Amino acid sequence: MNKIMKKLLVFFATVMITLFSAGIAVMAEHGHGEEEEGTRSFYEEHEEYEENHEFDGYKDDDEDDDELYEEGDEYGDGYDTQQTTQSQTGYWNIWIREAIASQDSDLPISQPGEVIIKVNDVSSNIHVVPQEGQLFVSGEQVAKLLNVKSTFFPKSQILVISNKQTELIVRAGSNAAYENKNKTPMPIQAQYIEKSLYLPISVITNALGYRVTWDETQQSLILESI
Repeated sequence: MNKIMKKLLVFFATVMITLFSAGIAVMAEHGHGEEEEGTRSFYEEHEEYEENHEFDGYKDDDEDDDELYEEGDEYGDGYDTQQTTQSQTGYWNIWIREAIASQDSDLPISQPGEVIIKVNDVSSNIHVVPQEGQLFVSGEQVAKLLNVKSTFFPKSQILVISNKQTELIVRAGSNAAYENKNKTPMPIQAQYIEKSLYLPISVITNALGYRVTWDETQQSLILESI
């Protein structure tokens, strides 16, 4: 009788140990699966965030941003002025935001050089380059005078200027500006001059909410809030 009891106890003990070991293995596998699923979910959400917010901000690393801009090269496309049927006339101090057929060549300045510029009655000097009926100015310099943010990416020669209402993106060699992501024609191509991106003064001032005029008496450019 004792032998039979011992055998039964050994049998039940073996069964219990086997079931207990199997239970631990199942729990471990289940926990590992949850961990893998949680890890995958985290990375999937992270990748989705990066895809949906790729252009939300501008990094401090110029080279990374240049690669980002040059992948699509969308800011390099301009407007074909040869095919325009518009009868609009362009003026040096008004950005009409349309393709123009002719350009008024009457400029207040005939030679490149330093000119006085007044922003809300505060005087400064700015380098101006007259060309093809337009007055070219450094976008970065004007942005500084107007106290707005500007970022220049030297590799792709893209300039991004922004305030609370407007973001303006221009690229050297292109006559298209992106005003709040809307592709808009400029009267002439932006140019890279003296390590700065130059664009028509009408484009940058009008985009940022300023009217530009010429004061013949004081021989100065006048910028006033619109």
